[in-house]
Amino acid sequence: MGNVKKEFVEYDLGKSFPPATVYAGQFLTLMGIVVMITQRNVLATIPIICIGLLMAFTRSKCRIEPSSKKFKKFNSLFGLENGQSLPLEKFSAISILRNTYASTAYSWANTASETGRDTFYELFLLNHDHSIKELVARFPSFEAAQMEIKNLSKLLDLDEVKYRPPGSRR
Repeated sequence: MGNVKKEFVEYDLGKSFPPATVYAGQFLTLMGIVVMITQRNVLATIPIICIGLLMAFTRSKCRIEPSSKKFKKFNSLFGLENGQSLPLEKFSAISILRNTYASTAYSWANTASETGRDTFYELFLLNHDHSIKELVARFPSFEAAQMEIKNLSKLLDLDEVKYRPPGSRR
């Protein structure tokens, strides 16, 4: 199960930005620190370092509070959280979906090359007609996702269903 603290379950969904942006943020942070040390120009480099830190270390998370019936998706940077809460009553089911994420880089000649491909099994909260889905957790294996969906469906009293978006029911 996700990190259980007191009255909520929290899941880390990974970095908020794609890999190239994260690397750019790490580079900006490092260059800002180097320029600040060598040039002694603190005022010019603080915004660059802050932007780099934001790009490199922002993470997406999800928190479910069964006692207060709230679901919150948020971005977190060094403990600072920014996001919105939704009532859990809006959702009536939970489902596992297999998703593949790919990163592509482009050269100066505008040729594309795939730089990474990852497959995840993701848990989604669904409303009554599956027109709204909210990502709850992401797992590298189907077995881990299956184990977690059983725990979460029991905790939230939700049905485990197969995802059927409105367009596929004709």
